[in-house]
Amino acid sequence: MRKRRGWVFVLGILMLLSASTFGQIATTGKITGVVTDASGAAVPNATVTVKSTALMAERTTTTGADGAYLFDLLPLGTYEVNVTS
Repeated sequence: MRKRRGWVFVLGILMLLSASTFGQIATTGKITGVVTDASGAAVPNATVTVKSTALMAERTTTTGADGAYLFDLLPLGTYEVNVTS
């Protein structure tokens, strides 16, 4: 009986460790970047659009004064990024 309790304890620890590992799998991601012109200068107020054909999703944002943009909490997948200024 004592041997069985030991195995149950070990099995319980393994289950807890595996559950915490699976809890760390990312379900969202982000896309960041900086829009620059041919000379390398930042392009403020440019419109940046990300589009996922697989997820049928599209989001748009505007670059800041430093040309930076961020799309956060995007579902995992492949995205096409388009910029217009």
